[in-house]
Amino acid sequence: MRLNPHSLRAIRQRSGLSQAELARRVGLRGRAHLNNVELGRRTASERLIVGLAATLKVPVLALVSDDPTGIETATANGKHRVPVSGAARTSKSVGVASEKSGNSTE
Repeated sequence: MRLNPHSLRAIRQRSGLSQAELARRVGLRGRAHLNNVELGRRTASERLIVGLAATLKVPVLALVSDDPTGIETATANGKHRVPVSGAARTSKSVGVASEKSGNSTE
């Protein structure tokens, strides 16, 4: 899994957090590492990506996607954009298959 630095920056800015505040919330010692990740100079570990997603309250896919405004998801009818905020993060909204029944939740 590879973090998209442009998506991270766009989502962080939309959330109203500074690099320093986001770095503090995810447990980084300072903003320098986060700044380097946003500039594409350093890669983010899976653990950091998951922590960023949780802190920013977005799905992990929003941070690894090329589209910071939503997630392109494949469906039987083609592709559609799922917004990153609100109820769109539920499994029902993105049509994730149920683990117990194997049926789609759509």
